Order: sequence, then C-alpha cells, then structure tokens
Amino acid sequence: MSSPRPFVVAAAGIAALCALDATVKELTRSYTVAYAVLGRYVFGSLFALAIWWWQGRRRLTRDMVPAHLSRGILIAATAFLFFFSLTRLGLAEAITLSFIAPLLIPPLAHVFLGEKMRGPVLLAALLGFAGVLVTVQGAPSFDGERGLGLAAILAAALTYALAAVVMRARAAKDGSTLLTLTSAVIPMVLLSPAAIGAPQPTASALGLAVLAGLLG
Repeated sequence: MSSPRPFVVAAAGIAALCALDATVKELTRSYTVAYAVLGRYVFGSLFALAIWWWQGRRRLTRDMVPAHLSRGILIAATAFLFFFSLTRLGLAEAITLSFIAPLLIPPLAHVFLGEKMRGPVLLAALLGFAGVLVTVQGAPSFDGERGLGLAAILAAALTYALAAVVMRARAAKDGSTLLTLTSAVIPMVLLSPAAIGAPQPTASALGLAVLAGLLG
C-alpha cells in the first residue's frame, strides 16, 4: 500500500491555497488586483528566501533559467487572472470553476512530457468536468463584468495547468525549495510596476499581505 503522506501534503497545500484566495480577495477590496497580488509575492519571496537559505542555498544555474522564467511568467499571469476574477465572481464559484485546471494537466503532461493518461485519472477528470459544467449552467449571466470574470478564471486555469506541467518537468531535478523561491521572486519582479503611484498600505493590509505570503 502506498504511503498516505503525499496525499496529506497535497491536501494541506490545497487548504493553504484556499485560505490564500480568501486573503487576497480581501486585499482587492481596497487595492488594485495587481498591487494586492504584488504584496502576496513580496512577502512570499521573503519567506521563500529564508527557506532557501536555511536549506543550503542551492544555485540557479544557467540551464535552469528558461524553464523557471517561463513558469514564473505563467504563475504571474495565473495569479493576476484568478484574483481579477474574484473581483467579478464569488469566491466559492471562482474556486469551483478553477477546478478545470486539473482536468487540463493530464493531456498537457501527455503532450509535453510524454506521460501516460491512465484510466482512473481520465475518469476523475471527466467527473470533475461534469461538476464544472453544472456550476457554469447555474450561472445567472455571462454578460458584462461577469463575463470578464468567467473568461479570466478559465484563462487562469489554462496558465496554471501549463505552470504545473513545467513544475513537474523540473521538480525532480531542481527541488521544491528552488521551485518555491523562483515562483515567488519572478512574479514579484514582473508585478513590481504595480507599486508605482499606489497608495501606502495600511497596517491591516500589510498584515494580510504577510499572511498571503506565508500561505503561498
């Protein structure tokens, strides 16, 4: 029998991401999406840097850069699109619709990594897709601002799936510590222009940004 530990770790990661979503959604009530997401990555980079330093400071070599840079760009796009959708959709609905991302990963991994698409995985993907269809059919409207939110969440699902495929390709070679560091620092750099002309964050906003960075 396989060890339950990976499943427990994965579940804990999902729980942390759900809490992160709620935290950043609260930040977007007072700040622009880009500025709120930037705060998450600023403090996320500090936590990731501390872990990287503590675990031996593994170097980022030249051959690693293209994959990590492309993944960082995909992560920044995912974060912006997802949290933009939260300004147009309810949190529960947005998270439910984002579950289309795991449905995209198996075929993308098959195409880019040559991984086999096993029967149970396909069945689970189809069941998940059915749940997404139920959620979309229950939507009251696809027009205007709501339509933008739905388009953003579906685009975020695609960029997230692509980032996950890149992560899968590099995880065994580069390790989780370096992956975590680059997935925080690169989006931070890309989103840094959002700080230009932005208002000074309040103490409560800084607290939420610190929490978001830790959860991330």
